[in-house]
Amino acid sequence: MARVVVITGAAGGIGTQLRAHLEARGGYELRLLDIDPRGDPHIIQADLSLMDDRWIAQFEGADAVVHLAANPQPNATWDALIAPSVDAVLNVYLAAAHHKVGRVVLASSIWAMAARLADAGPIEAAAQPDPGANAYGASKLFAERVAYAMWRAHGVPTVALRIGGMREAADAIDVWGYGCWLSVRDGCQGLELAIRAPIEGVLVANLTSANAGSRWSLETTREALGFAPQDGVAASRNATRPPASHLIARLLKPRRSA
Repeated sequence: MARVVVITGAAGGIGTQLRAHLEARGGYELRLLDIDPRGDPHIIQADLSLMDDRWIAQFEGADAVVHLAANPQPNATWDALIAPSVDAVLNVYLAAAHHKVGRVVLASSIWAMAARLADAGPIEAAAQPDPGANAYGASKLFAERVAYAMWRAHGVPTVALRIGGMREAADAIDVWGYGCWLSVRDGCQGLELAIRAPIEGVLVANLTSANAGSRWSLETTREALGFAPQDGVAASRNATRPPASHLIARLLKPRRSA
């Protein structure tokens, strides 16, 4: 029997890649949602920040919801994050609880731990999160807290993946990007494992490729999900990097209004 998987943000970059991966693998019935289907007739238009029976009905009988929909800009303002990254998370979990969905695979982000770059040693998934002054990272931390609350209140399990920068090639990216680069192949593997792996409660795990010298620990991802990254950035790409405090200050600089 096919595994029923709802993908929110299905027309986005990660959603498009995951859809192609799961369709190629077979054994999945995909239900696709996005606020902008971009002309794809297979994707249902849905503003998840608004409760609507039309998209909520897609959760009925689902084995998993992969929640990718959000404002993807790390320097987005709070005003730009509230509807797509706060209200939508709450509504997706309420719909999942109502239809007793098997699990939610939550697209969190390494930005939930951005301020940890100033610390020494590996950044473990179980460490206390600290998004620093970044509203985007704070919105991801909020989503993780919602996951814990929904497990306690409604028994909805979650795999929250703190996803790095998922892209096909590790070219033309800065030192932050080298450490957290995630290839499409590794990203799709991690997301599929999160759909299928036996878990209870809430599991939080980092998801990057095996980048030499990276601070982002993959220990939990390997042990709990069976993640075996196939790609990684060579050590030479990580050889020279500015102090973490300088890097964080530059990355967290607010975006100017147009």
